Amino acid sequence: MTGNPRATEVLAVCEDEIARVCRTLGLDRSRPIVTILGGSRGARPINDAVFELLEKPRAHREQIVWITGQVHYEAICQRRSTMPVQKDVFILPYMDEMPALLSATTVLISRAGATILAELTALGVPAILIPSPYVTHHHQDYNAQALEAQGAAVVLSEASLAQGMLATQLSALLANPIRLEGMHKASQRMGKPDALTRIADEIERLLA
Repeated sequence: MTGNPRATEVLAVCEDEIARVCRTLGLDRSRPIVTILGGSRGARPINDAVFELLEKPRAHREQIVWITGQVHYEAICQRRSTMPVQKDVFILPYMDEMPALLSATTVLISRAGATILAELTALGVPAILIPSPYVTHHHQDYNAQALEAQGAAVVLSEASLAQGMLATQLSALLANPIRLEGMHKASQRMGKPDALTRIADEIERLLA
C-alpha cells in the first residue's frame, strides 16, 4: 500500500503560505478553526446541517470556514443574507489552497473520500466524517470507520445530521483539547506522508 500522493503534497506547504491564507480569510490562528466541506461539488445535507450549526452559540470561539461547493454557493449566500450577521463565518464556493487551510484547521468536517483522508492523515487533522451514502459499495463508510477505529475521527451518518448531531459532536470535541491531541496523533499514525516516494520506488522496481 503506497498511499495517495496528495499525502506528500500537503506536507510541502510552508508556514508563509499558511499564514497568507489565514490573513486572506481573516482567520485568527490563536482560536479554533473549523473547516467544513462536502467534496468538490459540495453536499446539500451537510450544508443544511451547517445552517443548524450556526444557530447554536459558539462557546469555544471557533471560526467556521464553510466550503459549500460551486453549485450550492449562490443559494447558500442568499439564505444567509436573511439571517442575523455572524462574525467569524467565512463562506467560500471552493478552496484552491486546501493544503494551507488544512494545515491551520483544528477540526475538519468532511465526506470520507480517499483524497481528503490522505491529506488529513498526513497532517493529523482531527475530523468529523460524514460518509456519502451515494457512492459505489459504500466505500466511504469503510474509509471513515477505519479512522474512527483508530481514534482519529468521529463518524456521523448523513441521517443523523437532521437530529442536530453535528453541533453536538463538534462542541464535544472543541471542549476536549486532550481528546483532540489524541486524535491528531492517531491520525498521523495512519498517514502515509512518503506516498510519493513509495510510488516512485515501486515504478523503478517494476522497470528494473
